[in-house]
Amino acid sequence: MADKATLPTDTNIDSILQEDRRFECPPHFSEKAHVKTLEEYEHLYKESVEQPEKFWGRIAEELHWFKKWDRVLEWNAPWAKWFPGGQINLSYNCLDRHVKTWRKNKAALIWESEPGEVRTYTYQQLWKEVQKFANVLKSLGVQKGDRVAISYSAGSHPTRWSTVSTIRRPWQSSRRMDPIAGAQKSSFSL
Repeated sequence: MADKATLPTDTNIDSILQEDRRFECPPHFSEKAHVKTLEEYEHLYKESVEQPEKFWGRIAEELHWFKKWDRVLEWNAPWAKWFPGGQINLSYNCLDRHVKTWRKNKAALIWESEPGEVRTYTYQQLWKEVQKFANVLKSLGVQKGDRVAISYSAGSHPTRWSTVSTIRRPWQSSRRMDPIAGAQKSSFSL
């Protein structure tokens, strides 16, 4: 009979990499950065570790919430719930809210295909493309509450990536559709 396997008692990962170099940013770059200095970063990091609820509550205030959370953290070891009671749409925060501000004309997506074609979309242009593709899905019968899965091949159009979240709710069935051709793929179940 084989010997019993033993688990290692040390759970740390050994690393032989030691990196102490620093790469300073040019001053004109640092001046425009959100976190301008290493000292500012270290202060933010320290606060995030020592006072995580205060830190993440402040950061969360920078986002649009459809319903504000009841508290920042609900901790029942080993389970953690961040921002319980809150309602947020990350797609809205990534795209839609910027269309209503001066950022609408800033680059939101710079896409480069395998052959090297480059397209730059502002927030407003990307939002319009996403709306067009959402309408393609709606014309195929996709409704609010439907769950859609789209697979992308190399070179697929970048605006399809954001579209599913425009519908804003998952499907009740698991049909797989090709939204461009309108054909169902493999099988579906209801």
